[in-house]
Amino acid sequence: MTVSVSVSDAPIDDETALLLLLQPLPEPEHLRPDLRPGGVFFGHVWHREASRDYWIASDGKRVVRFTIEGLSLQKAWELRRFWESVRKGNPDIELDVANLADMIEGVTGQRAIVDFPGSAAIHTV
Repeated sequence: MTVSVSVSDAPIDDETALLLLLQPLPEPEHLRPDLRPGGVFFGHVWHREASRDYWIASDGKRVVRFTIEGLSLQKAWELRRFWESVRKGNPDIELDVANLADMIEGVTGQRAIVDFPGSAAIHTV
């Protein structure tokens, strides 16, 4: 199965843009209180029906949503554990589509298709 990664972001103080960013997530209202100006956040949300893993990060100024499609739940958990080990060894690393695609290749053995032409990077603390 092909794995793809896409990324979207929104200013944390733009409520309309933020609601649109969170709309695809299951039960986004549970996540919304954690996303506030000046606050730092990083988390994951698995969407069982869509078989998608969402990674949400905020640096207090903007919120970034990475959408990963094509992974099984088991591989999504492996990827999450891999990221946590990378982050523990290098706390200053920023999460972006390039290093996420590299990690997906490390976990699955195949390169992810990246559906974002730019480079949105965010520090995940």
